[in-house]
Amino acid sequence: MAEKFSFLAEGMPGVMFLRCPFTVAEFQEALEQLKQMPPLTETELADLLRWHCGLQEEWRRYAHDFGHWIADWPQQRMQAEPLLTEWRQSVQEFAPDQITAFIAFTTSLDTDPIDPQTLRLALQALEDGLCRPPVRGAAENDAASKEELPPAPHTRPPQGFDSIFVGDDNGYEEEAIARLKLLGYRVFQPARTLDQAQRQLQRAFPRVALVDLNFPTPEEGQALIQAALAATSVRVIIAVSHARARPGSLPPGVEDCCGAQDFQDTERLHRLIWRRALQEGVTRHV
Repeated sequence: MAEKFSFLAEGMPGVMFLRCPFTVAEFQEALEQLKQMPPLTETELADLLRWHCGLQEEWRRYAHDFGHWIADWPQQRMQAEPLLTEWRQSVQEFAPDQITAFIAFTTSLDTDPIDPQTLRLALQALEDGLCRPPVRGAAENDAASKEELPPAPHTRPPQGFDSIFVGDDNGYEEEAIARLKLLGYRVFQPARTLDQAQRQLQRAFPRVALVDLNFPTPEEGQALIQAALAATSVRVIIAVSHARARPGSLPPGVEDCCGAQDFQDTERLHRLIWRRALQEGVTRHV
């Protein structure tokens, strides 16, 4: 396998990721199932390896950091240049098929003046290309599992669900907040740190909480979710993030609105809020 697939050469990350703690019977059963599967292509196997050895998680982290710096890029450029070089080397070595998307992103960084929207779209395209589903059919399964939400019965917020807390450290949410306000929601000033978020959840008594899974780290994102779960006023918690939520990473009752532009999809947010309101017997709008 290593001879056929150069990225499995000795010393490459992830070569030892496979572990098979099976009994003999389990191993035989797994082997029979594998025999029925068509062979993975080199691209599919590469994606699987990238996922297992943490490359995709590293690339998502780069995308998150650069998304945070976009709003203040000229001042952040010196700090970001070394990371940009590391990212490029990683892409060249382990995802050469995405180097064109990487160049498009860096070209957007060099425009004067910077167009934040163009830059974010280029960053999103790069991240989507680098962080593909790790196994065959995952993209289709993910799309199929993306639940279809029923339309909201009203264009206005449900009664008792109209005040929104936002915990997001990178400023992606500005357009979404403007659209939510047009629908009639009261949106509090976004909390940029965990301390700000905890104070606001305790003192502002929001009914809806939009929480960023990377705030700015996954650990702080989980702490933010726990703070929202502990807030007595909050009736619905919606996880928002540029990256997809990992399976099993969201506690029960937390709605998933993560990935690409999902967290900027105010219609989806509105439908999620109305679904929870209807589950609680609320039918009137503000």
